[in-house]
Parts: sequence; structure tokens; C-alpha cells
Amino acid sequence: MKKLSLYIVIGVLFISAASFVKAGPTPIRQDEILQNGAGKFKVDIPGLPAASANVHSVQVEDLTIDVRETTTGENWDFRTYAPGDAHFGKATFRFRVGGRSHEELKGWVLDAANGKNIRKDISIIIMSRAGSEGRRYNLQETFPIKYDPGDYSPSSTVRTETLVVKIGRIEFADGGKENGAVNTPVDTQTGLRAAIALSPDDIMITKGFRIEVSDSNGKNEDNAWETATGGALEIEVAPASTGSAQFNVTPPGHTFVEELQLRGPMTKSRTWLTECLAHSLQGKATPFDMTIVELLPGNRVGREHLYQSCIVTRYVFPVLSAEGTGNLYEEVSIKPERLEIK
Repeated sequence: MKKLSLYIVIGVLFISAASFVKAGPTPIRQDEILQNGAGKFKVDIPGLPAASANVHSVQVEDLTIDVRETTTGENWDFRTYAPGDAHFGKATFRFRVGGRSHEELKGWVLDAANGKNIRKDISIIIMSRAGSEGRRYNLQETFPIKYDPGDYSPSSTVRTETLVVKIGRIEFADGGKENGAVNTPVDTQTGLRAAIALSPDDIMITKGFRIEVSDSNGKNEDNAWETATGGALEIEVAPASTGSAQFNVTPPGHTFVEELQLRGPMTKSRTWLTECLAHSLQGKATPFDMTIVELLPGNRVGREHLYQSCIVTRYVFPVLSAEGTGNLYEEVSIKPERLEIK
């Protein structure tokens, strides 16, 4: 009888140990893990269906939340805390250039710079492997603070342009539909389905660029520059929070254009630059207008960006050497007052 009781006890212990082993974490299903890449995310910008369909990349700055101490006299052992104000940063969207996408972006940026149709709610939708909605970020009350047409280069490359927006606040959402693909989002202003992504034939491929300078001596065409960088249109953010505000309020402020850098082989006929430098050193204001024109295959012309009332702020001298070979290069930085996007 004692031996039987011992067997029963050992059996009970074995069953209990086995139940402990089975109580481990359940492995996550692979189809629950969201992936990155083309076709794995969507962006919906109200009123900009073509631009929404041709987003190349998205980067949202970190969300930070202040820590508010709530320790009282009753908390004798550990300090206690609660969440405080939330701080939302910026989101950067890079778009493929082509079709109506550029016109839509240009329209929003110029409207915001002129104080109308400023804010939009942007949805970023991350797709599951089955094609349904996996996660969603709703960026609310955003407005553009920077438009960058991209770097200009004579090499053949797919053109992209960048838009940076200031975020008012963010809503987070888990996956929506479990089965079935998400429908193409409906444009909230027009009621139409969002535009289809650009085909390879519609994406703008640049073969280079030319520069046209208009000053007191007339119009000069300069085709020798190899690169043009910077020159983005920016809208200042003017904090206007109050002590009772849950979120930081950030209305748009003044509009300005960042410096533009040109680099290329030195030519003997760049009169507009030498005269501008000479006048600047004499303290004379000699603003000029500069247009950058994209050159496309087939002798076609792409986008044009007119930088108005420019002054030279920096000049980089070429390096001269008896052992040097190849072309001499010069570099100049230009500060425009205004940018007209065509």
C-alpha cells in the first residue's frame, strides 16, 4: 500500500512538471510580423491623390512625452510618475516626380506659404502580408515646412522631391480588416479614388540641367555647372503653446529659401558671377534672378525653379597645382529671397 501511494505521488509530480513545460510562450506567427519595402505601405494625403500614390519613402521623427512627477507624502518608498506633454516632431516624405504629383505638392506648399489650406491630416498605413491593414499612423493637423526639389546632377537618375511637414498630433491604430486587401483610399475632398502609382514611363528621368541668370546686364545661360544642391523652400514654425494646452501648438511663420550651392568646371565667360562678386565686395546690393531648368530625354524640359533676388554668400577657389590634371572647379553659395515653382 505504501509503494502504491509513492507511485501516485511521483505521478502527480510528473504531471505538474509537464504542465509547467507546456506553459511556455506561444511563438508568434510569421504572418503577424510586418515588413518593409515597395507595396508594403500606403500614404493618404487629402486632396493630393497622385502624390499619395507615389510616395517613395516616409520618415517620422520620434515622439517624446514629458515625465510628470506625482509623488506625494503618502509615497514613502518610491517616487511616482505620470505622462506629461507630448512633443510631435516632423515627418519627411519623398515622392517620385511625374504626372500630377508635382503639381499637387506645389499647390499645397504655395497655399500654405500664402496662409490658406494649410493643414491636412495624413494617414500612413502599413500593410500586412495578406494585403490587409496592419498598422496605421494618423498624422493630424500637419502643414508643410520645407519643400526640396532634390539635387540636380547631369547623370541620368530618377527624380524625387521631398516634402517635410510639422505634425500637430498623432493617432495610433492597430490593424483593421483581418481578411481581404485594403481598398484604394478615397480622396476626401474630391470623392474620387486615389491615383494609381506612376508607371516607369511616367517617372521623370533627368539628363541634366541648365541655369539661366537674369541681372542688370540681361539674361545669361550657364550650362557648365555639374551639381546644384539645396535651395529648399521652408516655412518657419512659431511655437504658441499655452500652459493649459495638452499639445504644443505650432502655427506656420515666415517663408524663406535656404542657400543654394553650385559646383562645376570653371569657365572664362561666367561674367555674371565675377561682376556679382566684385559688387558684393564693394558693399553694393546686386540681386539677380536664377532659374534652374531640368533637361529630360528627347530634348524635353522638365520642372523649372525660379530663385528670385539672389546674392552670393560664399565662393570656393579652385586648387592650383603644377602637378594637377583635369578641369578646374569652382563652387558658389547663393542666398535667394523667394522661390517660384513652375
